[in-house]
Amino acid sequence: MTNTTYTAVQASARAKEIYERVIRDKVEPQHNGKYLVMSLDSGDYVVGDDHLAVSDLAAAKFPDATRFGIRVGEWVVGRIGGRLKPVGS
Repeated sequence: MTNTTYTAVQASARAKEIYERVIRDKVEPQHNGKYLVMSLDSGDYVVGDDHLAVSDLAAAKFPDATRFGIRVGEWVVGRIGGRLKPVGS
Protein backbone atom coordinates (compact mmCIF):
# COMPACT_ATOMS: atom_id res chain seq x y z
CA MET A 1 0.00 0.00 0.00
CA THR A 2 1.45 3.36 -0.94
CA ASN A 3 1.33 6.39 1.29
CA THR A 4 -0.58 9.16 -0.47
CA THR A 5 0.21 12.70 0.59
CA TYR A 6 -2.87 14.74 1.49
CA THR A 7 -3.26 18.35 2.52
CA ALA A 8 -5.18 18.80 5.78
CA VAL A 9 -8.30 19.75 3.81
CA GLN A 10 -7.96 16.74 1.49
CA ALA A 11 -7.38 14.37 4.41
CA SER A 12 -10.43 15.66 6.25
CA ALA A 13 -12.61 15.38 3.13
CA ARG A 14 -11.35 11.86 2.38
CA ALA A 15 -11.90 10.77 5.99
CA LYS A 16 -15.43 12.16 6.01
CA GLU A 17 -16.26 10.39 2.75
CA ILE A 18 -14.90 7.05 4.03
CA TYR A 19 -16.63 7.43 7.40
CA GLU A 20 -20.01 8.21 5.85
CA ARG A 21 -19.80 5.59 3.09
CA VAL A 22 -18.13 2.66 4.87
CA ILE A 23 -17.75 3.05 8.62
CA ARG A 24 -20.60 5.00 10.20
CA ASP A 25 -23.31 2.32 10.05
CA LYS A 26 -20.89 -0.22 11.55
CA VAL A 27 -19.88 1.82 14.60
CA GLU A 28 -22.72 4.19 15.53
CA PRO A 29 -24.34 4.31 18.04
CA GLN A 30 -22.79 1.37 19.91
CA HIS A 31 -19.27 2.87 19.89
CA ASN A 32 -20.18 6.56 20.28
CA GLY A 33 -17.46 8.44 22.16
CA LYS A 34 -14.77 5.84 21.45
CA TYR A 35 -11.68 6.67 19.41
CA LEU A 36 -11.41 5.57 15.80
CA VAL A 37 -8.37 5.71 13.52
CA MET A 38 -8.86 4.91 9.85
CA SER A 39 -6.54 4.34 6.93
CA LEU A 40 -7.26 6.92 4.25
CA ASP A 41 -5.77 4.50 1.73
CA SER A 42 -7.83 1.37 2.43
CA GLY A 43 -10.76 2.53 4.58
CA ASP A 44 -9.85 -0.03 7.26
CA TYR A 45 -10.14 1.19 10.84
CA VAL A 46 -9.64 0.38 14.51
CA VAL A 47 -11.80 1.47 17.46
CA GLY A 48 -11.06 1.62 21.17
CA ASP A 49 -11.43 3.47 24.45
CA ASP A 50 -7.87 4.83 24.70
CA HIS A 51 -6.70 7.21 21.97
CA LEU A 52 -3.01 6.35 22.38
CA ALA A 53 -3.65 2.61 22.24
CA VAL A 54 -5.86 3.03 19.16
CA SER A 55 -3.22 5.21 17.49
CA ASP A 56 -0.50 2.65 18.23
CA LEU A 57 -2.67 -0.22 16.98
CA ALA A 58 -3.48 1.68 13.77
CA ALA A 59 0.20 2.48 13.21
CA ALA A 60 1.03 -1.23 13.55
CA LYS A 61 -1.91 -2.38 11.43
CA PHE A 62 -1.54 0.28 8.68
CA PRO A 63 2.17 1.18 8.86
CA ASP A 64 2.46 2.81 5.43
CA ALA A 65 -0.99 4.39 5.27
CA THR A 66 -2.08 7.94 5.86
CA ARG A 67 -4.21 7.71 9.01
CA PHE A 68 -6.96 9.97 10.35
CA GLY A 69 -8.45 9.88 13.86
CA ILE A 70 -11.83 10.93 15.22
CA ARG A 71 -14.20 10.07 18.04
CA VAL A 72 -17.15 7.98 16.94
CA GLY A 73 -20.28 10.09 16.68
CA GLU A 74 -18.26 13.31 16.72
CA TRP A 75 -16.03 14.92 14.11
CA VAL A 76 -13.22 15.80 16.51
CA VAL A 77 -10.97 13.86 18.86
CA GLY A 78 -11.11 16.40 21.67
CA ARG A 79 -11.93 20.00 22.44
CA ILE A 80 -10.73 23.08 24.23
CA GLY A 81 -13.77 24.91 25.64
CA GLY A 82 -17.11 25.03 23.85
CA ARG A 83 -19.27 22.02 23.09
CA LEU A 84 -18.79 19.10 20.76
CA LYS A 85 -21.13 18.93 17.79
CA PRO A 86 -22.25 15.40 16.76
CA VAL A 87 -21.57 14.34 13.18
CA GLY A 88 -24.49 15.17 10.90
CA SER A 89 -25.79 18.05 13.03
